[in-house]
Amino acid sequence: MDILSRCLLAASRPISPKSQVKFLALGYVRVSQVCFFLFAAASLFYGTVQAHAQQRVVLVMDVQNYTKVRPSAIGAQRGDIIAQAFKDRGFTVIQSTNPTNAEARATLGDFSVKVGSADLALAVLLGHGLTSNGQTFFLPANAEIDRATDLMSRSLSITNIANIVGHAKVGGVFFLMTNPGFEPSIADTDKNPAIDGDLNRNVVSAFSTSSRVPLSRIDALAADSADALAKVLKDSSVTFDQAVKAASGGGLGLVVGAVPDLALNVPHQTIAVASPDGTNAAAPSSELIAERQAREAAEKRARDEKANAEKARAEAEQSKSEARQIAEQAMAKLNEEEARLNAMEKEHQKLMGNTQPSMAASPSMKADEESRIAAIEKDHRSLMAKTQPMEGQAGMNARDTLSMDAQLGPRQRMLIQQRLAELGLYSGKMDSLFGPLTREAIMGYQRAHGDPITGYLTPEEYKDLSVAATNMKQQAQP
Repeated sequence: MDILSRCLLAASRPISPKSQVKFLALGYVRVSQVCFFLFAAASLFYGTVQAHAQQRVVLVMDVQNYTKVRPSAIGAQRGDIIAQAFKDRGFTVIQSTNPTNAEARATLGDFSVKVGSADLALAVLLGHGLTSNGQTFFLPANAEIDRATDLMSRSLSITNIANIVGHAKVGGVFFLMTNPGFEPSIADTDKNPAIDGDLNRNVVSAFSTSSRVPLSRIDALAADSADALAKVLKDSSVTFDQAVKAASGGGLGLVVGAVPDLALNVPHQTIAVASPDGTNAAAPSSELIAERQAREAAEKRARDEKANAEKARAEAEQSKSEARQIAEQAMAKLNEEEARLNAMEKEHQKLMGNTQPSMAASPSMKADEESRIAAIEKDHRSLMAKTQPMEGQAGMNARDTLSMDAQLGPRQRMLIQQRLAELGLYSGKMDSLFGPLTREAIMGYQRAHGDPITGYLTPEEYKDLSVAATNMKQQAQP
């Protein structure tokens, strides 16, 4: 008989005052026990529901640097951005960057442990992919694939990952897939994604590419899909359908499975519920809040430092490329100026040969010819004034070489040949033309003095050569 029936029965018959007190005390105790039990059950149920609503987990695995194939075009920085976007939406994030095959499998094992009790489990993969026998595989950083059968043991099957996320209430796999570019191509493999097997109906698999996407567009579309996914996750009202569309290249990629009507918005903050002992079990402590804030600040600093390092590396590569271009331009200008000098010297030699007899007979013709020779030498000196300044060490070396060769006239070049001959280094004609024999003689002089062997005299070497020839003459005199 329940408490209400006992009360009615007691009211219908007379009882003694002592019995009334005893009965009321018994009823009060029973009612208090029932109320306490109901309150405790409600508190436990409410707290369980609130905690369960927070169980959303995502695996972000990105590979940029491969040891056996070319790097992925997506870049690890996009993986960091996507991981942070999920973290901002209240997800528990497990991230692995450039993992080896063993590390990737270990991370996947840690992820599978958290999936079983989750409402929503997602796996986001960024990197190279390859398909064989109806399955697409994600390649870890050290993947060494010689034949199609190597994919089973040296990479991760997307079908297996889809089965893992299927243990949650709702699961999804987003593969932002780039082309590894194996040369030669591996037999029985394909660039087009595929997924087979009996998948759970609660799982959606989205690929950034499909058979409709040409090979030349696979990498660019994967990068665009990563940027689109990171952007859509910043929307406070983002849905699962919007995330799938972004990850699948705006609809160009392959999507397998039915997309549920599910919001990915930030979960509501848990309301504190008083437990039976009067404590506030759901409210986080100030120590936990401080620890979380410190961890988030450290992660942000790490991301910023990584981004700055990548920026500095890119700038260094650009500076190196620009320096190489300056050096190539300097050498091209040097060759051009040398060709012009040789042409002018040949013209001078031709004039000297044609006018030699007449100069002996006519002093006026000799004076005219000397004026023409002086004009040619002046043209030699003006070549340096027309040379544009060049930056960098390569430009400085090119200017030194041009300044030496361009400022020497035919008479000075013949004098250099004479001095090289006196030193026993030159055995050619004294023709003022710096051909192969003259260059070899200059290289011999540079080799003997421990200077850089270029075949072109610097101003210092020209001066030292003059002193060396003079000393040799003095030693030869009795």
